[in-house]
Amino acid sequence: MEILSLKIHDSRDDRSEFQQVPTRNLRQRKPHVTIIGTSNIKGIQAEKLSNHFTTDKITALTFEETTTEIKQLAQAPSVLVLHSLTNELRTKEAKVSVENMSTMVNFTQDEYPDTPIVISLPTPRKDSDELSFKGQMISLMIKERLRTNKNVSFCDNSNMSYKGEALPRFIDDKDGFHLTPNGTAVLASNIRDSIDNILDLPKRVPRKQNGNRGRGNPYYRGRGGGRGRGGYRRD
Repeated sequence: MEILSLKIHDSRDDRSEFQQVPTRNLRQRKPHVTIIGTSNIKGIQAEKLSNHFTTDKITALTFEETTTEIKQLAQAPSVLVLHSLTNELRTKEAKVSVENMSTMVNFTQDEYPDTPIVISLPTPRKDSDELSFKGQMISLMIKERLRTNKNVSFCDNSNMSYKGEALPRFIDDKDGFHLTPNGTAVLASNIRDSIDNILDLPKRVPRKQNGNRGRGNPYYRGRGGGRGRGGYRRD
């Protein structure tokens, strides 16, 4: 009986000691990305953007709404994406839009100094040659204005155009500036590329297209942007 008792006691001690050993190979918490933008981000399926980070999106139609949403974030995101210039250029001069964006970036950095910011540049449009050119000018001006800010990067959406003109398959014919499903897929992929770069994730190469389906357009990516089903990049 004494020997049996000792064995039971030793077993309990071993089990107790084992239970106190910290669990290894715990999953690290994934980075979290917040996208705030105009109605053109509505079709982006945040949950499908990547398996390497979590994503939520917030619709804000103006700079004022965007600033309010930034103030109300529950926590500092790992990356903040701002797609806010599309509506702005319709009602304001280019230099005013650039100044407003610069002010919003400064405000965001005061609120979340450690959060990298991605500015998603205006998507091409075909409703107005003037607005299309204005969008291109704003892209150049905002890059120049913030080029020395190491915490800001840019998401270039010019691959939805060719020689400065919007490609019809990416832009809705009804109004000339909202995105088609294909356009949304390309926007999502462009944003994903920018986030991947910030988080130092491996770059992904789009699948090669067969034949001359792009009709001479080097940015043509095939159905859904040529990046997997629905245009999203494959992990």
